[in-house]
Amino acid sequence: MNKRMLLLVPILLLGACSSYYQQLGRAPDNYKDTLKLDDPELNTQISLRSVQQHRAGELLAVQLVVHNDTYLSHKYRYRLEWLDASGLEIAPESTGWLPVTLEGNQDYTIEGTAPSAAARKFRLEFGAQ
Repeated sequence: MNKRMLLLVPILLLGACSSYYQQLGRAPDNYKDTLKLDDPELNTQISLRSVQQHRAGELLAVQLVVHNDTYLSHKYRYRLEWLDASGLEIAPESTGWLPVTLEGNQDYTIEGTAPSAAARKFRLEFGAQ
């Protein structure tokens, strides 16, 4: 009986670890076009961890979590782009670039609310500073 229990403990621990890493993984594939990187090199540095969206009255509101996949500190800039049903950007002048420094392996939460009820989609643009 004790031998069976000893065999089950590592199996249970591995199962718990895999579900933990699935929760911390990249955002689902249906959000793969949500993150727009200015430089292809950033593909190895930045990943999108989660995406939440809802309507705040008539306006689209989003919360995104990005992750620095490296062990080094990097300076970036980002902005949210709001798109209408046709995919055209809404009020590009209202969304300026914001600086952010991400430490190694750090998650960073970005929140935003669309400037217009016409917004149906969004995109997070990220670049090196």
